[in-house]
Amino acid sequence: MRGPMARVARMFLVAALATATLAPVASAADPVSGAVFTDHGFGFHAVRPDGSTTGFVSIRNDGDAEGAARSVEFTGPDAAAFSPEHANINWGLGANGSYGGFPVDFAPDTLGWKHATMVMVYDTDAWDGIDATATLRVDIEALATNTPTGVTASSADVGPVQQGDWASGTVRLTNSAETDVTIGDIGPVSGIVVRQLTDDGCSGVTLEAGEHCDIDYRLRSDSIGRQSTVIGVRPAYPFLQSTVHLYIDVTPNPSYPDDLKPKMVRLDQPVPVSLDFSGTKPRITLRMSWLATDERAIGGYQLDVSKGTEDHWVSILDQQPPFPAPPKPATSQRHAITPGLLYTRVRARDTAGNTSSWKTEGTNYGLTDMARATTTGTWTTVAASGKANGGSLRQAKKAGASATLRIAGRMFALVGRTSADSGKVQIWVDGTKRLTVDLHSATTRDHQVLAVFTGEANRAHSVKVVTQANSGRTKVALDAWVTGD
Repeated sequence: MRGPMARVARMFLVAALATATLAPVASAADPVSGAVFTDHGFGFHAVRPDGSTTGFVSIRNDGDAEGAARSVEFTGPDAAAFSPEHANINWGLGANGSYGGFPVDFAPDTLGWKHATMVMVYDTDAWDGIDATATLRVDIEALATNTPTGVTASSADVGPVQQGDWASGTVRLTNSAETDVTIGDIGPVSGIVVRQLTDDGCSGVTLEAGEHCDIDYRLRSDSIGRQSTVIGVRPAYPFLQSTVHLYIDVTPNPSYPDDLKPKMVRLDQPVPVSLDFSGTKPRITLRMSWLATDERAIGGYQLDVSKGTEDHWVSILDQQPPFPAPPKPATSQRHAITPGLLYTRVRARDTAGNTSSWKTEGTNYGLTDMARATTTGTWTTVAASGKANGGSLRQAKKAGASATLRIAGRMFALVGRTSADSGKVQIWVDGTKRLTVDLHSATTRDHQVLAVFTGEANRAHSVKVVTQANSGRTKVALDAWVTGD
């Protein structure tokens, strides 16, 4: 046999749904040669009427052609209780042993066992252009009951315990069903807490109604604060899986290894981004930025400031666990101050709650008014009450005018006006041309930070501003230099 149907004949599919009494079987009308259906897939847990749960039909493709589900429907006496989990069916399999679980919702409205047949049309043309299909039929069943369906657990709480140390506890599982329940196994660890079962008295045990069994365990966490982990308890089908929550309160451990803590890489000198002269004192809004590294992931930061001295710390950012997933650590923050000495410190917290050491920066901020500048060319004073330092700007209307000041600091920033008729300025530092800035903007904007210089030697500097034309525009209005040493 050749052509598309030969490819279909080689696309052997295995579909499965785990049930208590009924193994899924292939319909005799199935055109896929050699198709075999077994019962090693996932199934449905029992559910109460008007509730819902999701089960899976596990399908394996043992052929050499890829494909996708074209349509899925349910037939039989209880077909209305079953539906695809997603109305838009977008599900497929690769070739040569690929497998996956097709999700099916079970939402009964009456009690009892519900039976239906899932009919899936499986199409190979989704990937390789071969127009051929296979129809798979799988008998499925699920239980609707009002009887308590599973095992209840007493959630356990231990601690406090120091970071990295072990704490012990016991959790009790009780059969809440009206019939015997066999505990299948105890599930894997979940979360960031390390868990050990020191005495598992429940796995494989059959509990009569109301009976219980105990599990002894130990917990350890590298995280600080209240942490939790989860144990999944799987009774025999169709009883519902139970979830056991174990909690541990973890306190900082002074001897916790430093190499597991986050490390601050840098804290940059805060730089001005805007100014406000509307009050009795000028206010400078600073942008603070930093960076840290960690073996895990940085969860957040704490940023403190202290004005005038290094002993009046106030937090302006404090990101604490629990952190969102994925974490969203801030790496910059804005803060407004009046001129003067400002200390800044920052430390990192990783997703386990460990903190780095502090990194500290101190800067004395000042304002040097352009009225003090030595000028060439024609400059005039323009009133700008509430919009400029000292209530006025120095303005030039012709290219080639210059204004020179002597200032000191590791950082300095030029402040002035931008407008629709503004030109450009060249900025020279210690005799070297460093930057050309365009002052044009659609609307007039006062107290703008026009240029910032950082990482300079902490000493006196000569700064000169030279006006330039910009498409015929020559007006330049300057305010002050912000300095930081």
